[in-house]
Amino acid sequence: MSNALPKPTSDARSRRKDVTGQGVHRLPVQGRIGRPPAPPFPLGPAGRRWWKWVWASPQAILFHKGFHEPLARRASMEDLYNEALGHGDATEAPRLLALMMRLDDAFGLTPAGAAKQHMVFVDEPTKPEPVKGPGASVTPMRNRLKGMRD
Repeated sequence: MSNALPKPTSDARSRRKDVTGQGVHRLPVQGRIGRPPAPPFPLGPAGRRWWKWVWASPQAILFHKGFHEPLARRASMEDLYNEALGHGDATEAPRLLALMMRLDDAFGLTPAGAAKQHMVFVDEPTKPEPVKGPGASVTPMRNRLKGMRD
């Protein structure tokens, strides 16, 4: 028979440290800005569309050169899927779709995949850029008022 008694409430606290905010990837909602890199091998039309889309997503901020080959393989599956649908292949299309969804999950492109990888999408305002061009100069208020006195 065990003689283990419950601890008093003062000692019954959690020993875990607060890990809030640690290991979280804060990604801007507007996504990655700029041109997508060139795919490592030629893609069909659907693959090129997917390639452009994935490199404009917020998750693309975390992608580095090591992601180029697997992402290009995933993009080529878009072409294979469209081809399987076009031929009416009832067995190949669902298998490809299941594999594509698993890869999307692994890349964090699905809500569940993003949550597993601790991705948080933030909508922070961007810093305003200075206006350039002929109308970029600003007239000080004193100079404006001087013209009104005459």
